Amino acid sequence: MLSGLIRDDLGMISAFEIISHDNFRKPSHLATSVQRVTTEAWSRKRMRDSWARVGPVPRRAIVVKGKKMPVRVLLMSSDLPVIETLCRFTDQMAMQVELCSDVDSATRRLCHSKYEAVMVDFKKTAPSLEFVKKLRGMTANRGAIVLAILDSTHEVPSAFRAGASFVLVRPLPSTIMVRTLKAAYPLMVLEKRRHFRCPLQIQVSIGSDPRTEFVATSINISGGGMALATTFPLRVGHRVELRLTLPGTLAAEKLRGNVVWSNNAGRVGIEFHLPQPVRERLETWLADRLDEPLPKKFFWNCKKRFNETEEAAGLSKLLIGLALLLSTACSAQQSDLADQSLEDLMNIKVTSVSRTEQTLSRTASAIFVITAEDIRRSGATNIPDLLRMVPGMDVAQIDANSWAISARGLNGRFSNELLVLVDGRNVYTPTFGGVYWDVLDMPLEDIERIEVIRGPGGTIWGANAVNGVINIITRKTSETHGGMVVAGGGNLEQGLGTVQYGGGLGKSTDYRVFTRYFNQDHMPGLTGQPGGDGWHLLRGGFRTDSRLSAKDTLMFQGDMYTGEEGNPSTFLPSVRSPGVQDIDRIVPLSGGFLQSAWNHAFSARSDTTLQISFDRYTRNDQLRAERRTLDVDFQHHFSWGTRQDLVWGANYRNTDSDTDGSLGFSLNPPRVSMQLFGMFIQDEIALVPHKLYMTGGIRLDHNYYTGFNILPSARVAWTPSTRHMFWAAISQANRTPAENDTANRINFGGFTGAGGVPTLVALLGNPHFDDEVLTAYEMGYRTSILDRISIDFAAYYSDYSHQETTEPATPFFETSPAPPHLVLPLTYENLMHGEAHGFEMAVNWKVTDRWTLSPGYAFELIHMHLDSGSRDTSSVFTDEGSSPVHSAQLRSHFELTHGIAWDASAYFVDRLRSGEIPSYTRVDTGLTWRWTEHLASSVVGQNLVKDRHLEFVDDTGSVISTLMKRRAYIKLTWQF
Repeated sequence: MLSGLIRDDLGMISAFEIISHDNFRKPSHLATSVQRVTTEAWSRKRMRDSWARVGPVPRRAIVVKGKKMPVRVLLMSSDLPVIETLCRFTDQMAMQVELCSDVDSATRRLCHSKYEAVMVDFKKTAPSLEFVKKLRGMTANRGAIVLAILDSTHEVPSAFRAGASFVLVRPLPSTIMVRTLKAAYPLMVLEKRRHFRCPLQIQVSIGSDPRTEFVATSINISGGGMALATTFPLRVGHRVELRLTLPGTLAAEKLRGNVVWSNNAGRVGIEFHLPQPVRERLETWLADRLDEPLPKKFFWNCKKRFNETEEAAGLSKLLIGLALLLSTACSAQQSDLADQSLEDLMNIKVTSVSRTEQTLSRTASAIFVITAEDIRRSGATNIPDLLRMVPGMDVAQIDANSWAISARGLNGRFSNELLVLVDGRNVYTPTFGGVYWDVLDMPLEDIERIEVIRGPGGTIWGANAVNGVINIITRKTSETHGGMVVAGGGNLEQGLGTVQYGGGLGKSTDYRVFTRYFNQDHMPGLTGQPGGDGWHLLRGGFRTDSRLSAKDTLMFQGDMYTGEEGNPSTFLPSVRSPGVQDIDRIVPLSGGFLQSAWNHAFSARSDTTLQISFDRYTRNDQLRAERRTLDVDFQHHFSWGTRQDLVWGANYRNTDSDTDGSLGFSLNPPRVSMQLFGMFIQDEIALVPHKLYMTGGIRLDHNYYTGFNILPSARVAWTPSTRHMFWAAISQANRTPAENDTANRINFGGFTGAGGVPTLVALLGNPHFDDEVLTAYEMGYRTSILDRISIDFAAYYSDYSHQETTEPATPFFETSPAPPHLVLPLTYENLMHGEAHGFEMAVNWKVTDRWTLSPGYAFELIHMHLDSGSRDTSSVFTDEGSSPVHSAQLRSHFELTHGIAWDASAYFVDRLRSGEIPSYTRVDTGLTWRWTEHLASSVVGQNLVKDRHLEFVDDTGSVISTLMKRRAYIKLTWQF
């Protein structure tokens, strides 16, 4: 009853009462982190989940230029058992505790020193309450984290109203105390960094008149003020002017402020009142001296979960009340929570657009982020099904193990104008120009987010990022400590499972290892027979994250896989055969990769990343291909002045392929070694800080077939307010030839020609095939309505040139393979151009605190035209008809009671003219039960509307389509 009162009533009451004190402020950079706890855990009242999102306690102090800076804590208590218990744990957490036994001595200390936390023993309730209220009005310590130690639960409301952040009630169990300190420690570190004081001993001139100024010695300096040692008497309230030269700079700074404290030892504290340019220069100077960046996932890491006891549940609810208080009190820009509640739309961090972290409010691109929570709710068992939730993405399953996936049209089994990355590692294969979606697999629980860009990304990522970029970003190992077992099965998923364990190696390295297996049954064929496309895959992998120093981190990961898949296809028995014949083929698969990424931070404004990866795969299909790829990528990001943010980089790739084809399909030459390299630079300029940004970039690429290419782009983002964001972009991208375009040989069949000469019809690659080029014009708008509805709208016009066509070529005679025969060839040319235009819209509507709806819609029209001289008869129809004109979706998430959640999704896909695919609607739904903090189960149904439907026909004939069937499975997840 008490915890319910605190959660539902007291949290709001204390928040409004404390915010009414004019002097109470919290750092503005807390808003995003605590807002995540507030909007997700508070609104859904999932206290267990909220605790799981509180980060682990770092076992080290903050380090600044080699000097440890422990968190300073003032403990006011005369109870020896309490003191001994608290000090035992605070010593382990790099907290420097100072003791005092009464209110008067504690008040004196607060007037002369800065503390990140204050622990108050409420033995005498009335004086303690007044003490906390007075603390909240102090200039230096008003943001300190206050932990109140009470004798009775009846005192909890009073403590919160006075300004307490956390509450402990006697007796003090060790487990509850440790959990409270762990929850409070991230907030203490944030407060430490907000008032980061750099030790500084230089001469400071005080006074505006050179004839009357005097010299003092600085002790330390922060963004808000500085401490001085002086023999000149300065009283509290004096206005002063300071002149000093910061080390490492040339110009003298003029700083103005007020004396806010002084003591009899000749020390005074100055609170600055600075104009914006001076403040920015000072903050930049301080940032360069703060070596250890705050972990980005401070509020989200979870190393250990705990069993929910009555005390722990109450403590978690108090933490959420604190989160609400902090997010409401974050008023550095004088805006309320309603103006800051666009976390899902405006404040979410993305990295794929500029290769540096930025918020959506500065992102001039059509980007959609699939979060870890979206993945958990989706019920999907593979990455392609996750991508269905992105408006503007065309996702169609061809058979049990093959997909056609593209962005903004031109879909196919190998969509050669879509670039896919995993942690920045390119998985695009230059054999066919596309992605093998069947082996792009990993534990979905390890994915932090998937960033999907619709539109060009060539300036940053290089060739083949034409119509879209997908970047799958996995979780750091510090977030996956402990064990996890996932097991399940159903009518199609005959068995699926993951076993994973993560932990620490020493003080600076975290790791995880996993193994994953699934076995999927075949789909039904087009005529009702078994499709023969069932498959199974076994994968194992690892990842380590190491902190080499305060400025260096190293990530190292890898995996291996092996499996088999059914691949019904066709083959040509002989030159005289009138056509290809069907064959049921079992294809062995194997491969793996190693990847490392070294990040070095020169300062808070400059960092470099060096990434090296090696991939290898073997597919014993009709081509029997093996590929090895070495990739080296370097980038340097730095801020130039106060308004420019630059990133530049270079990459090198060496890829070798070996193939051993057949009469029906082969590559000539069968072995190719390619070297590719490129360089890019991009500059983001704040034309109007926090309002208007312009980004320009250019890339120079060199590829194996067509040589050098230049890929420019220009983007503008305008944020007139926190509720509205407009953007526009113009960019160019290219699709480079794949081996399939330049070296393939596909024999369709033969017949007996004039004079009895055997004649073979074939498709030959063109060694002179050129790049396909896109110039894209885009614009977009993001907004929120009534604090519960967010809208993301994007429109585009795409101008395509030099598109691929199939043209007749000159017949020739060949003697091998026997018998000698005449060849009537077709070949590839760049004799088509066209345009595509459309728009996409994603909406997120929080209907109630428990129910969220996410509608989406996409519209696209593609018009292709043959160049003069082209005799192609099929490419226009295929390109225009391979993607739907209309597609829509509606996703729903509803939190029921007792840890039960219901998720449902409906997807409508318009008909495809290519392949004569009728329109269809797919409905998925699932129920999830969270039995305990460690155990959850789910029941999922997919394709529930119609038992069987066709989604895509591969026009190349490399795979025979099957029907998607209704399916259901159950899954059990155990974490320990």
